[in-house]
Amino acid sequence: MSQATTIAHQKAVHASLQEMATTLTEALGRVLVAGIVGVRNPKTVTRWVNGEVTSIRDRYSEERMLALYQIVVFMQEYEADETIRAFMIGMNPVLDDASPAMELREGNFDNVMGAAKVMITGGYA
Repeated sequence: MSQATTIAHQKAVHASLQEMATTLTEALGRVLVAGIVGVRNPKTVTRWVNGEVTSIRDRYSEERMLALYQIVVFMQEYEADETIRAFMIGMNPVLDDASPAMELREGNFDNVMGAAKVMITGGYA
C-alpha cells in the first residue's frame, strides 16, 4: 500500500487541472466534485475538464482538489469508481460517522486518507 500512496502523491503533484478534473468527474460526478472542492457552480468543473479554465483561483479549493485527486487515485488501485463514490458520500466509522466528502470539504485531508487506507486493508473490525 505504501507504494500506492507514493504513486498517488506523485500523480497529484504532476497532474494538470484538466487531468484531475477529468479523473474526478469520471469517478464521482461533477456535482460531488464541485461540492467537495468548494466551487458554487458545477459548470466550473466542466470548464476544468474541457480545458477552458486552467487554474483554480481559491487556494483552499486548490488544496481540496489536490487532496481529493490523490485519495481517489490511491483508491482506484483497489476499488471501482462506484465504491469510491459510495465511500465519499457515506457515513464512515473511522471518521466518527462523518462522510469523507464533508471531511475533505472541511480540510481534514489526512483523516480521509487514513479512512481510505483502513477501508482498503479491511481494518474496520
